[in-house]
Amino acid sequence: MVDQNSQFYAILTTVGAAKQANADALGIPWKITQMGVGDANGTDPTPNATQTALIGEWRRAPLNQLKVDEKDSAIIVAEQVIPADVGGRWIREIGLYDADGDLVAVANCAPTYKPLLSQGSGRTQVVRMSLVVSSASNVQLRIDPSVVLATREWVTEELARQDFKHSVLAATTTAVTLSGLQTIDGVALQAGNRVLVKDQNAAKDNGLYVVAAGAWGRSTDADSNAKVTPGLMVLVEKGTANSDSAWQLVTDGPISLGVTSLSFEMAFGRTGVAASTYRSVTVDKYGRVVAATNPTTVAGYGLTDVYTRSQLDTELALKSPLISPALAGVPTAPTAARGNNSQQLANTAFVTDAISTLIAGSPGALDTLKELADALGNDPNFATTILNRLNAKADKASTLAGYGITDDAQIRGQNLIGAFTMECLDISVYPYASGILIKTKLPAWDGGMPTLTIKGALDGYTTPFEAQLNWYYWEDAIYQPKLQVSGPKVAIGSGFNAYLIPVNGLIHIRLELGLNAYIPRLTITALRTRTYGADRAYYQDWTSEVYESPIAGEVKAERTVVLNSRNISAPALGLAKDGEIPVSAVTGLTAALNGKASSAHAHAIADVTGLAASLNLASGLAASDTTQDPNLAVNQVILTNHANAPVSGFYWHITTSFYNAINAASNRAQTAVQYNGGSEVYVRSYFNGQWTAWDRLDKQVWPGTIVYFLSNLAPPGYLKANGAQISRTSYARLFAAIGTYAGAGDGSTTFHLPDLRGEFLRGWDDARGLDANRALGSLQSSQNLSHVHTGVTDVRGSHIHLVSGNTTSGGAHAHPVNRAQNNSVGALADRVTTAYGDAGTAAAVSVTGEHAHTFTGSSDYAGAHDHSLIIYADGGSEARPRNLALLACIKY
Repeated sequence: MVDQNSQFYAILTTVGAAKQANADALGIPWKITQMGVGDANGTDPTPNATQTALIGEWRRAPLNQLKVDEKDSAIIVAEQVIPADVGGRWIREIGLYDADGDLVAVANCAPTYKPLLSQGSGRTQVVRMSLVVSSASNVQLRIDPSVVLATREWVTEELARQDFKHSVLAATTTAVTLSGLQTIDGVALQAGNRVLVKDQNAAKDNGLYVVAAGAWGRSTDADSNAKVTPGLMVLVEKGTANSDSAWQLVTDGPISLGVTSLSFEMAFGRTGVAASTYRSVTVDKYGRVVAATNPTTVAGYGLTDVYTRSQLDTELALKSPLISPALAGVPTAPTAARGNNSQQLANTAFVTDAISTLIAGSPGALDTLKELADALGNDPNFATTILNRLNAKADKASTLAGYGITDDAQIRGQNLIGAFTMECLDISVYPYASGILIKTKLPAWDGGMPTLTIKGALDGYTTPFEAQLNWYYWEDAIYQPKLQVSGPKVAIGSGFNAYLIPVNGLIHIRLELGLNAYIPRLTITALRTRTYGADRAYYQDWTSEVYESPIAGEVKAERTVVLNSRNISAPALGLAKDGEIPVSAVTGLTAALNGKASSAHAHAIADVTGLAASLNLASGLAASDTTQDPNLAVNQVILTNHANAPVSGFYWHITTSFYNAINAASNRAQTAVQYNGGSEVYVRSYFNGQWTAWDRLDKQVWPGTIVYFLSNLAPPGYLKANGAQISRTSYARLFAAIGTYAGAGDGSTTFHLPDLRGEFLRGWDDARGLDANRALGSLQSSQNLSHVHTGVTDVRGSHIHLVSGNTTSGGAHAHPVNRAQNNSVGALADRVTTAYGDAGTAAAVSVTGEHAHTFTGSSDYAGAHDHSLIIYADGGSEARPRNLALLACIKY
């Protein structure tokens, strides 16, 4: 019996709980599709988790709505609408079914009768179930729109979500207080009026409000995030400024009401421009005319390429009349043809041509005048011009000082081209066999401190050197000459020296090369100079000029150097052979060369028959055939891809000791090293005419192998199996082995390592069936084996249950009355009747024998109560076997 103490609730069935756990673990959607209702066969049902069907189901249909409760995300709300033409039954129980047709949730409800239209009281009835789930995100909230029936509440809610809202009475023109009755835009507001608030200092407070005597509240069609969306539009009914206008929310989503600043702009409506015809208007971004004028001037129309009336008047005032014009400035006219005798104007070009023609045809005297005028440049003031030019010339002098030149000693910036001459040293004058004499045109002046850079090459022009010569000249003497040489290191004893000599006021430089008989090629590249005794500013301002063009090109000694027996050395010999010095010019060289072969030739190895093959055989290089059978190797070293190699399909460098070409029957040994991209090493031997199997020496672990280490660092060749994202190219072998089993990385250049931290490993089922439907590398959530827990219920105290009902008939039977003595008449007749009218004494009714009366009925509640079941907890925070923590690594 249902009364005020009855309890109504919904629970997941055992099947539903299992499916929800599976959805949570695997992250797959759980599809709840239908709702069933029933009358429980007239009983008051109690939901039972073991149910697989309703007790008395009389209707099952697709859900009308399935959503997450707005106030509690752990609750999903399922709804079904029963049309008016369906019913005639009681509703006491509700069930939810998933896409597989399994009952996943069951609930009881207060009995309600769903009438039919034919009963005169038909109605549409909405049945809802609110169900608590562990993760609503795994429940697929998808409804078939073809079966949805719209409730009034749903229609109202959806209308509130539309962008076009009910109109408002007025709209603000400035910030207002959001409370109390007030006048906005000339409209006196009353409680319940709708207002568009759009000008608050805190733009997050803008929106649609309902006026109240106290604090205003947001209107119900714009009081949540779902109802306030970008593009929201509302019409304004009244107002001095905003009457009959439409305003649109231009804030971009997402919008969080009360947090996001809301901005409204007028979409259409009055802009303050009166109805009329205008010649110039201003249009806003919505196409509305916001300003209009009727300009009467060129500037008013914004025209810049036409003349105004005043400008035309000014220009016309500058013009001459057609009759007797007075011309000013430099007027021009077309040049008439020579000989024209009409009234056409004659310009200066026409006149000049006419005079030239006249002169050309005049006597000789005029010719003389023309030549003289041409010689004077037609200068009318020729005499004055000549005198002025003569006055600007210097008087004739025999010295630079006479011309006022005082800086002739400063050669900074002087072009070095042509400033030097070079000669080979004459050994009849100088004691050394080779050298260079540089005759510069640098003046030797007192206080001069030049620095000269010379670059050249020795040793057959293959070894470059650079010499910097620094000296100080004073009173016809050179002080502190210094030679800094970079390049080939020449011992002092070899006679490599530099001397600076003033000759006729110019600097000469003598480079003596001693026994190094090569004549250097020299290039003068730079000159720097400063003056001794000048102030510091001048020291800091001396120049360094680098000249790309050497003196007369690259200077090479041309004259023959006479060599003798004491300096015929290897360098001199090579110089003579290369044609730099004629053999005949070297004393004794011809005799020294007799019987000696020239070391210089232009023959390649291929020019000598059999040389290449002999060299290859001697060095053990592989022949051109890269498919040689290593069992029959005829070379010490081969490069081959053969089935008898350690692994077919790869190229191998195979080295053979005592290879087949030397002795086919001897014992041999081979070492094979992988050639193309690998590092595997194999060995084998040949004994008693039989090759042994290849044995791998490096014992390499295959990429992708999982190994555990008792260390917190991954050893060389391994990476921590920690789910990291790594390069596909840097770890190409590992990527080839595991691919994207553990994750595809960025999808193109990286991939993921497996993450084995804190995980227990389980062998892949591979079609055995113990752990079916598992993908290789997939993750499996924790789960306990089904088992039983014992428990006890607590005691609620002594209480009773009242039973009420009616007995059934005991069957037809009689109770006899015992006879009694009549005190007046005497003994009574066999039966007592009222016919005698005699009084008698009462007697007891006799018993006819023992018998029973059956009773049927139900007990009353003694008050709502329950019994708590206590299940004792056991275990910790996870399910695990006994274990040892090690570092999981993967081979790359």
